[in-house]
Amino acid sequence: MNKGIVEMAHHKGLKTHGMPAKDHSDKEMKDFLKDESKKGGKFVVLGNYSKEPGHEGSNITGHYITVDKVNDDGTVHVEDPLDPNLKSMTQDQLLDFTKAAADGTLIAMAP
Repeated sequence: MNKGIVEMAHHKGLKTHGMPAKDHSDKEMKDFLKDESKKGGKFVVLGNYSKEPGHEGSNITGHYITVDKVNDDGTVHVEDPLDPNLKSMTQDQLLDFTKAAADGTLIAMAP
């Protein structure tokens, strides 16, 4: 599970909890997002860029984004280093993004 990201977080004093997409159901992943977000957790997410809204057909596969909260309407607030205009995704879009990468993972980080 994205060892470098986890080690970097630990070096900064953060606790991590990862959820590889291939090992969990959509419901488990949505519950994980909701529960960790309520605790103040932020996420680093590995997925497939071509599954982001507006990037269909891209040939970029392994791509990281951050999620800093689950919004009141159930969408997630995202930051994408390749697309500064992308600010929100539905949870289903986030899961499609995550599951489309071979090692797609949600990594929660909290103090």
